[in-house]
Amino acid sequence: MARDSLNNGEGDASTTDTSTTDATTTDTSTTDASTTDTSTTDTSTTDATTRQIRHGDAEYVQDMFNRISGRYDRLNRLISFNMDNIFRNIFLRKAGISPGDKVLDIACGTGSLTTMIASHVGEANVDGLDFSEGMLSVAKANYPHLRFHLMDATSTSFADSSFDMITVAYGIRNMPDKSAVMSECYRLLRPGGKFCILDIRIPSRQPMSFIHKLYFGKIMPRVASLFSRGDGDAYRYLPESVAFYPSRSEFDALGLSSGFASSSHHSIMFGACDAAIFVK
Repeated sequence: MARDSLNNGEGDASTTDTSTTDATTTDTSTTDASTTDTSTTDTSTTDATTRQIRHGDAEYVQDMFNRISGRYDRLNRLISFNMDNIFRNIFLRKAGISPGDKVLDIACGTGSLTTMIASHVGEANVDGLDFSEGMLSVAKANYPHLRFHLMDATSTSFADSSFDMITVAYGIRNMPDKSAVMSECYRLLRPGGKFCILDIRIPSRQPMSFIHKLYFGKIMPRVASLFSRGDGDAYRYLPESVAFYPSRSEFDALGLSSGFASSSHHSIMFGACDAAIFVK
């Protein structure tokens, strides 16, 4: 369902042992339970903290993508059942891309979306940007006729109002400072320009929500690790990162604070992907 305005929202029980007959037994039981609970809580908290730190560590993310760049496209086709490019094409239709538009593709990775954009607007009208040197080396090898830049999306060297559209596919959830990205994109867009985002989202309705969590949380990391030459950590991180993807209302708040005038959201594949479009 589309939403038109930035101002709209998205919408153990405890037990007590009353026996005092054997004080020693009661004390020991209490101590053991306390120790067990603390250990469980500490482990759970540590895991969550590790995921949070890892997601917010730009250097970790950069190194991870550098490591997997050579097999990124092949694994993407495998784990998405070759649907990733279909979603990109749907995304560009939702974005309303037009011939002659000047477009910047941020977090362009190996250039899969960048080359699709070029087929719509012309090779001279598109630039790709990424902060992973490994991913860009693949992009440049695959599409030597296109322009790719090694830059941080939060601070680019392009002039104000340089583009009609900025796109990012499957990338913004890996950017720790999303507010800075939104602000930089606002600066780079011409009046009326659009910042268009495609990414994976956990569906809100059953059974898609259950299927999504099962596949991305359990099945996909195991399958991918078999083909990732032992770098299973990267494919544990990727599904984990979906949990840090902002809700629609959170995205709208970021857009409003960055200066965007309006937004719309479009579900793809029963909510498994989300296309968000912000207009300057």
